[in-house]
Amino acid sequence: MKDGIVSGKFPKVGSYNVASPTVAELKTAYASLVPGDAVVVVGHTFMIAYNDIANQKVQCYEQTPYQAQVTEWTYTDMADAKYLPFSKK
Repeated sequence: MKDGIVSGKFPKVGSYNVASPTVAELKTAYASLVPGDAVVVVGHTFMIAYNDIANQKVQCYEQTPYQAQVTEWTYTDMADAKYLPFSKK
């Protein structure tokens, strides 16, 4: 998926350096996520269900062993883990 962002196959959400994004760049980009967009880090992807911009957190659909579930992530946790936001468009 990251290669798809680099190549432009999957448009990134926001303005960040794909090769070396900063926490600040990523947190700013997360504010632009809409339902159906996703974030990816090597080995893991989840889809955005709801973006709570005021509280800087998202609800997402995440497939983890052994079932799909709705989880919540803060912008800080995602940025610290270097999740890259991208769009389905």
